[in-house]
Amino acid sequence: MRTKIEATWIVGCERGHHTLIRDGELVFEGTRILHVGKGFEGKVDRVIDAKGKLVSPGFIDTHVHSGHRASHRLITDTGRPMYYGQPFLEISVPKEGKVVKGDPRYLKHGDAGSAAAFELNAAFTVAELLRNGVTTFVEYGSQLSVQDALLAEVVRLGSRAYLAPGYDCGRWVADDGSKRTTARPTAASAAFWCRARSRPRASSCCSTRCAPRTSANCRWQRTPPTASSSSTRSSKST
Repeated sequence: MRTKIEATWIVGCERGHHTLIRDGELVFEGTRILHVGKGFEGKVDRVIDAKGKLVSPGFIDTHVHSGHRASHRLITDTGRPMYYGQPFLEISVPKEGKVVKGDPRYLKHGDAGSAAAFELNAAFTVAELLRNGVTTFVEYGSQLSVQDALLAEVVRLGSRAYLAPGYDCGRWVADDGSKRTTARPTAASAAFWCRARSRPRASSCCSTRCAPRTSANCRWQRTPPTASSSSTRSSKST
């Protein structure tokens, strides 16, 4: 089916740069865009009236946490206005051996209600992104069960995503009023991707990535120079 969108504003591309087209037309058929501009003279099967609206390429969100807005906008308040709706200062740090309760993002695989919670968060996340024009996103570091739920939702709704479990060197925990890290294993992103590729349509809408759960949980060690490398630098300097 060939469809034409008639919009008051269309973000197009001309000579390698974005351009804003006033009272333009966008024509697509299947997954192909046939025309962006004005005065399309070919036949179309359907016309969408987007007068007073902006039509643009899909946005890309490079830092998404599954269910982030669901668990804070729907369960607690709507975020702090001084932080533009972000839920900063609402995240507690557990004591050693304890877990954060009351937030489905902190459930573990196999916990009671975890599967339903992960599915709900994934559905809310992908739908909210699409509703706001985001067609490609990167989920930043959630556990394996969350990635599996997101993969299913991405395939169902047809968006694009970069998914895989995150890794870290340790997690912050409370200990006598202070904070310290405790070791956690590295996630197997490659294994997730191999499983994801076996799903129908997954390889066309999902790619893997390797990212830390949070930058505060990762430590980078600088490798001490060897004797040979030191002597090489000395000879070059002379």
